[in-house]
Amino acid sequence: MAGTLITDEVMALIGQETTPERNRFPISDEMAWDVADAIQDPNPLYTDPEKAQKSRFGGLMCPPLATWKDIAPPIGYFGAGQESHFQVPLPFNSYGLNGGID
Repeated sequence: MAGTLITDEVMALIGQETTPERNRFPISDEMAWDVADAIQDPNPLYTDPEKAQKSRFGGLMCPPLATWKDIAPPIGYFGAGQESHFQVPLPFNSYGLNGGID
């Protein structure tokens, strides 16, 4: 496959169904909404119970980024304990700044 970075092995996976992954801990609707708010993802499957109920999933979903915490480096890796002060209004709730890895 000249001219592409996608290998034949990866191309063979396209369209294949996989088993759903389960998170190691339960995620509430509020947690899913907080993650969607923090990453500014307006997908109604994450925030609108009525639309999500009508979807093929039958209810609210959590943004995939929420499961990143299982593979994230330890909190000290990011300089835990340091303070940050923002002098401009933020476009999201400031409690989402830690990325949900606490």
